[in-house]
Amino acid sequence: MIKVPTPKLHAQLVGIVRASTLQQSESTATQKRKIIEYAQRMDMRLACDPLEAIQSGKLINRDSVEHALDLIRRKKATGIIVTRLDRLARNLRELLRIAHELRELDAALICTEQNIDTRTAEGRLFFHMMGALAEFERELIKDRVLEGKEQAKLQGRFMGGAVPIGFETYTGTDKKVYLRPAKKDQKIIAEIVRLRDEEGLSFQDIADKLTSSKKTWHITQVRRLYTRAKETV
Repeated sequence: MIKVPTPKLHAQLVGIVRASTLQQSESTATQKRKIIEYAQRMDMRLACDPLEAIQSGKLINRDSVEHALDLIRRKKATGIIVTRLDRLARNLRELLRIAHELRELDAALICTEQNIDTRTAEGRLFFHMMGALAEFERELIKDRVLEGKEQAKLQGRFMGGAVPIGFETYTGTDKKVYLRPAKKDQKIIAEIVRLRDEEGLSFQDIADKLTSSKKTWHITQVRRLYTRAKETV
């Protein structure tokens, strides 16, 4: 009878939890409870209380992850346990970095809700697949956001920031803010076009000519207004 090898017991796991700024459906307290219950059910022990990683934008506080890895390096723990992959890292590169170091240390990565256990070949394969899919999903979301912004610009929507010279904002019937040419600026824009097309002045010469005690013009402003005016002709 052939004996099927089983994963060796990793009895000293470090739990890591993270509060998401985008999704509040699972608190850190809930994650800690799930980790503790899973460890008890699987006859494992935690090396310490689950560590809390703080997210700021795209970054996660690396102190928690590095502290966990340091415990493993010092033989105080034998693996990391989380409820989901995105509680450990926010991108595929970071996930793979952590997984690589855990492999080098002969340590485990266990994800309770996604059935990932890197002590097995199946678990390692599934871990990489899940990481790649998570990265792909984030890229899709990013593309959709960029497409939405581009579409809004094409519709004349004002996307925030400084109002471009030559434009003013107004609120449409849909309560959204749009841009339209400012009548008060059309005279100066027409003068820029005339000086460039009829007198052949350089953008720098035009900027110098328009500069007065009330306003200083820069070459980039002149070039931008001229280009925009020619594109709308």
